Amino acid sequence: RSTLFPYTTLFRSLALAAGSINPRCQARPGGASVYDFLVGHFEAGLEEEISWPKIPTTAFERELMVVNASGTDPHSFAGHDLTAEILRRQLPDGSFPYVQDDRDREPRGEVNDTAFAILSLAPVAEPTAQAAIQAAAEWLMSQQNSDGGWSWEIKGAPSEADLTGAVIQALRAAGKPDTEAERNGLRYLRETRRPDGGFPELATQMESNAASTAWAVQGIWAAGQNPETWVEDGHEPLSYLESLQQPDGHIRY
Repeated sequence: RSTLFPYTTLFRSLALAAGSINPRCQARPGGASVYDFLVGHFEAGLEEEISWPKIPTTAFERELMVVNASGTDPHSFAGHDLTAEILRRQLPDGSFPYVQDDRDREPRGEVNDTAFAILSLAPVAEPTAQAAIQAAAEWLMSQQNSDGGWSWEIKGAPSEADLTGAVIQALRAAGKPDTEAERNGLRYLRETRRPDGGFPELATQMESNAASTAWAVQGIWAAGQNPETWVEDGHEPLSYLESLQQPDGHIRY
C-alpha cells in the first residue's frame, strides 16, 4: 500500500495544471512526473478511498480530469478505460451514484458525483459521453434546492457554496449557459457571502474558508462574471483568498 497519498497529489496536480503546467511536466529535475506517479499508484490509491473495497465513481472522475489536463488517452490509464468506467455507472435518470454496487440499498445518484461526471467527461468529444452529459445536466437542475443552492447529496439536504459553484461549472461545461438554475445558483452565492468577501460552506456558518470561496469563485467565473465585482463591505472573494496566503506561500484554510 502506498504511503505517498495519490489522492492529495492528484488535486495538487490539477492546481498546477490550472496554471498551465501539464501534469506530465510536473517533476523535479531527474525525477518522475506527477502523471507517471498517479498512473503507477492508481491501484494503491483506490485502497485509500473510504468506500474501499468498493470503488467510488469519483475515483475515475478525478483521474480523468488529470488525463484531460495531460492530453493523454481517456481510454487508457493504468489499465483502465476511465471514460467507460464512468459511463457504465450512469443511472436511468441521468445521475451518477457514489458507488455502483451497494448491496445495502439501490444505487442512488448524488449531486457531487454527477457534477464531476460532467466536468470530467466534457472534454471527451464522443457521442456517448456527450449524450450522458446532457442527461446528467438535466438531473442536476432537478436537484436544485428552493434557496437556489445545491447539496453534495440530493435535493433537500443543506445547500453548500462548494457544490453550488461546482454545479454552475458543470452546467456550463454541458453547454447550458445562463439557465434559470444558474441564475438562482448565483443568487444563492450572493446571499451566502460574508462581509470579508469570502464564502462559508453552509449558509448557517459565519466564518468564510478558502476552499468554499475557491469553489464559489470558479462558479462565478464559469458563469462569465468577474468575482472582483462581488464586493461586500469593500471586500471581494479574490482579496479574501489573497489575505489567507502565508509568508511561505501556502493558503490558510
